[in-house]
Order: sequence, then structure tokens, then C-alpha cells
Amino acid sequence: MISITDLMKSLNVEKYPERWDKIYHEVMKEYEIDGAFFADEEYITKLNYEFCLFDDWFETILKAAKQVRENPNLSKYIYLLYHAMQDRNAFPSEIKEITPPLAPVGTDTYAYDFLLLFAVLPTIPKSAQAMKNRGVPENVFNETLKSYERLINLTNEIYGKPGLSFKRYLGWIQIYIDAEILGIGRLNFNVCKHFNGCVYVLKNKHDEIKMLMTGVRLHKGGMVFGSPGYQNEELAYDADFCETDEYFEGYPVGDDGLAGECRIRLSKTEWRIVLSPEDSVIGVHIPSAKHGGRLSEEACEDSYTNAREIFSRCYPEYDFKAFTCGSWLMDNQLGQFLSGDSGIMRFQRKYLLYPRPATGRAVFSFLFTKPFEKLEELPEDTSLQRAIKYHYLNGKYIYEQGGVFF
Repeated sequence: MISITDLMKSLNVEKYPERWDKIYHEVMKEYEIDGAFFADEEYITKLNYEFCLFDDWFETILKAAKQVRENPNLSKYIYLLYHAMQDRNAFPSEIKEITPPLAPVGTDTYAYDFLLLFAVLPTIPKSAQAMKNRGVPENVFNETLKSYERLINLTNEIYGKPGLSFKRYLGWIQIYIDAEILGIGRLNFNVCKHFNGCVYVLKNKHDEIKMLMTGVRLHKGGMVFGSPGYQNEELAYDADFCETDEYFEGYPVGDDGLAGECRIRLSKTEWRIVLSPEDSVIGVHIPSAKHGGRLSEEACEDSYTNAREIFSRCYPEYDFKAFTCGSWLMDNQLGQFLSGDSGIMRFQRKYLLYPRPATGRAVFSFLFTKPFEKLEELPEDTSLQRAIKYHYLNGKYIYEQGGVFF
């Protein structure tokens, strides 16, 4: 049996989680029995027939599977990755410790480009059964399973060749494995056991809403300290939320989604908490227009309405308090570049905005998609691309901000 050290070295793997050393021997004993079943043509064909997973890329996947079968060490790695993912408590925290195998220079890369897909394929029957057990409607069930091919399409658009990008989708694919994301109409929604937002949301007797920041360090510019452009320690302060027998106290969020510098108190005789960081919420995700269609207000409202009903019925153990979205689409600066009746601005206005930790980089992955080395290389195919490109060239950023609605 090849050692895990030699296996990783042969595949040019830079790092992997320490836990894998402990499970490796037993996993390889199972591999000797199972073999590379996930790359078996009959297995993949049966899976595709049962769940209607792939239309455009099925033959390409079979080609990649053949290459996997012919590469014993890569097959062992995929089998190890698949088994590592079975520990749903340990694996999510290990994702940052994993780098993928690298194809030798000058060789066909299909097997490497699709290795994540082969590790995920055996999880699909279980996640599909979990959705069925919860009573997920058939149309939603089918739409959700089609996401695997959409991710292959996105990988092809970004990198110029099909696959399931290890770098982009290893983390994202986990909520599919857990059957906690559903494609409902124009939007995708996922179970968030805890809001984990950095705000408390309060409402008074007149249905007025206030948000008070919590658990983060703020910058006097209204953003979370550490975000690009907001890194001056002298202008930073802690946003602690305080609750007494008589009032709630903290730093409020303005209508523009920025935090204020002056603390306020809200009397408990008038105000109550309607959303806290510990509450369960429904996360909202927006497929690109190319893959999801126009971001119309009507389509989104239909999705929200159906999501309320489906999640309350199919996930009754959670008391969902709100919808939440963390995205560059929540940055109020977009109003500088888009008309008020654009799909993006209509989508944004549904939400109460608040600042959250941001990298200022997400817009590149979703608006421009293709990798680049210099800002000058960014395309200007649309007016929004052009505006965002020059926004960055002028030293500014678009931030991944938060939004909630009830």
C-alpha cells in the first residue's frame, strides 16, 4: 500500500488535513474492495439516468472517468476525499487545508478537472433521498439537482474548459451534500441554522425597524474595520451590543447600510428583538442571468413566496425568522451605476442593508468571471462592467454587504 505521503507527493498535493493521516489506512483497505466505483461508466450512467444530472457534459464526464480509472493514485485520492467528506462535522472546517492534485505538465487534464465531481457523485443518492424524505416538490428537486451541471458550465466559462472547479466549489458544494439548498424559481435558498449576522434587528409598536451592530470592530466610515479602504486602526472602534432590563443599546445602521458612530438606546417598552445572530434564517443566492434568467421583481417575489411555504413545510425543525443575503449586490454604491428600476436595484431594495466583513473581491467572480492579472484587463462588455472596472481603477471597491427582510 502506498503511503499517504508518497500518494500526495505523486499528485503534487501541497497540503491536506492532519485527520487524513489517521483515516488513511482504513480508507485504503476499503478502496481495495470498492475500487474506483465512482468512475465506473455503468455507475455514472445509472446515476445520470435516475437523477437526470447531465445533458451537455455527460460524454465529457465519461471521458474523464476513463482517465481516472487509468490513474490509480488519483483514484485513491478521490476515494480518500469522498470518505473524508462523510464526516460532516469535521470536513467543513478542513476545507481551507486542502489543495487539489495538479496534473503533470503536458498531460490531458480531464481527470483532474473533474476529480471533485467524482468525489461528490456518490453523495447524490443520499442527498436526493433526504430531499424526498422532506417532501421537497418534484420541480424543486429536479431544479436543485441540475445545479451540478450548471457548476460545470460556470467552470467552463471561467477557465475555458469544463470541470468542477476545486478552488471555487469545494466549499460551496457542501450545502448540496447536506441537502440544505433548494433551487426555487429564479433564486436559490439554503438553510442557515444560525443567522450569524453582525446585527440585532429590532421593531417597535409602529413596525419601525432599527438595526444595532454587534460582535465586530467598526470603522468610522461606517464599514467593518479591515475591509479594503477601512483599515486605519485610529478610526476603529468595537461595536458591542448591550441589553439591560430597561433598554437595548448599540451602534445603529442607517438607511444607506452604513453604521453610525454614536450609540443609541431603545426602550424595551417600545422595542423588541425580531432577529438575533443565533436565529435560523433562509439564505438567498442569485444564479447569474445567463443561467437563471432575468432578475425580475415578479420572478423574485414568486421565489420568496414559494420558499416561505416550502421551507416551513419541509424543514419544520427550524423557526426561520427572515431571509438574508450576503453579496456584492447588497452594496448601496451600485445605485451610482444603475437606474432605480434595474433588476439589481429592485432586488436590493427588498433588503435592509448592513455592513459586514468584506474582501472587495467577490464582484470579480460574479460580474467578470474570468481570471485576470491587471484591472486594465477586465472586460467592458456591459455598462455595469465598465463602471465597476473604472471604480476599481480609481482605487475604490464594491463590498460584499449584508441584507435581511421579513
